[in-house]
Amino acid sequence: MQPEYANKTYQLGLVEALRECRRQLGLDPMTGSLHQVINWGRSAVTEDMTFRDVSVPAFVLSYLEKIRKSQRRDGGSASEGKPGPTEYRVPPRPDDQRAQWPRSVSLESACLSCGSDQVVRAHPLFIGGLCSTCEQAVTDTMFALAEDNISPYCVVCCQPGQLLICDEAACSRGYCYVCLRLLIGHDAPESLTSLAVWRCPMCHVTRDVTGLLRRRPDWKQQVAALFTPRTRPTPPPPADQFRDRRPIRVLSLFDGIATGMHVLTQLGVAVEVYLASETDPDAVHVAEMNHPRVTQIGPVEELTDSKICELAPVDLVLAGSPCTDLSVVNPARRGLYGQCKLVFTVL
Repeated sequence: MQPEYANKTYQLGLVEALRECRRQLGLDPMTGSLHQVINWGRSAVTEDMTFRDVSVPAFVLSYLEKIRKSQRRDGGSASEGKPGPTEYRVPPRPDDQRAQWPRSVSLESACLSCGSDQVVRAHPLFIGGLCSTCEQAVTDTMFALAEDNISPYCVVCCQPGQLLICDEAACSRGYCYVCLRLLIGHDAPESLTSLAVWRCPMCHVTRDVTGLLRRRPDWKQQVAALFTPRTRPTPPPPADQFRDRRPIRVLSLFDGIATGMHVLTQLGVAVEVYLASETDPDAVHVAEMNHPRVTQIGPVEELTDSKICELAPVDLVLAGSPCTDLSVVNPARRGLYGQCKLVFTVL
């Protein structure tokens, strides 16, 4: 078992696929342990094998249907003792003013998430505005994903609750029943849940206007603008600030595309030697093209004490270890057990 295949869910899926292979070959489905089935697959399955029937088995389709229904979170019916589509799991926010909107409301002058008239910017995804409170909420939840890779927050109002999930494979967005009722129609949760396949307003744009929920044509640019820091440009340093200082020697760990060299150059700092530790070939190529004076010294793990002594003296050390395994937007993050453990190598 390869380390990257040690995930239990992956093993179970692999075993089911191998058992289906045995059925296609006319063999018994093999009810032994996981490792027995996997060992059989290693020795028996080859790239040139052909199967009579390549259709998806019925039991797999039934599993997929159960998963689809659970991801759409339609919640069953009230007769089964479960909350049905007409019952809110989370009631509308007490400050939600959208129910009082007049028919002639101008969406761009009102917050699409809560109905406030204190608009500070446009909603990045839909025609409508955002107040400062909802702007922060949209920023915090835009790329938040649960363990099932589905957002637990409504894409419109950023509130948790009973969500209708888009059936588009590449979409992870959900829409709460409160927003569906207020912005599409009072019976929207029931009518949309009854559809065999539902694609949300972000994925399926038709000529028919879907109530008040309309995708913004420039939504990609608006999302980028939402996450662009609103800072004033840094004034250039005085030309003579570093005039009388000697050139410095720099060691940059996890260097990337030599951003450190770029910043030092912009600040007017004279650099005698810039030593870079980077393993990504594309990043190294960009650094070499933009900053020919950068010297690559190999991976951080290979920087032994003796090698560091050879590189000395060093005036400035730059380091920022990979953070993908700590980021909340990475559903497969492994914390400090992933690439982030390299920070301890630096320390």
